[in-house]
Amino acid sequence: MTYMVVSWIRALFRMLMVYDGSVSAIIWSAILSGVLEELGRYFAFRKVLVSYTQPKDAMSYGIGHSACEIILSTGMIMLNEFLTAVQTGSEDMIGTLDIFGMIPTGMLIHIALSVLVYISVNYRDSRKYLYIAAGIHIAGDIISGLSVKYLLDISFLLYYALEIILAAAVVWYARRVYKEMDG
Repeated sequence: MTYMVVSWIRALFRMLMVYDGSVSAIIWSAILSGVLEELGRYFAFRKVLVSYTQPKDAMSYGIGHSACEIILSTGMIMLNEFLTAVQTGSEDMIGTLDIFGMIPTGMLIHIALSVLVYISVNYRDSRKYLYIAAGIHIAGDIISGLSVKYLLDISFLLYYALEIILAAAVVWYARRVYKEMDG
């Protein structure tokens, strides 16, 4: 539910800004997504999920968040592209089904970010991890947006290798922070 509310708020802001695919538009969109999604997670852990205080709850929240994002964002975009290809009689309908867009790297990143925000809510003197999660989210969205714009045309495999490296780094960091906090 949190992701849906954040998506509506984000959509309202995006209607106010001109999204032309430029570098500045990619950066502003990334800032908007990173800040709103992490504040949404923070609000959910702080006000809605108050009785869910185990690390497994943070991981479950991250799975739900990323699943909603995949279904509502990537899935709907793919469906729209597929239906457009069908309507226009395009013979390249398979090209519209970006199966790699469903690759679980995004899910891993959202789980890790959920763990960081969970730590910021449930551990003493750890609010900085909310800001770190937002920073990671913003940086990841900027890298992803710029990669799609510039790198995907160069090398499909290089783009997905970059996604895998980013996901591994974020998961490693969240795990390390959790182990330090949990002692």
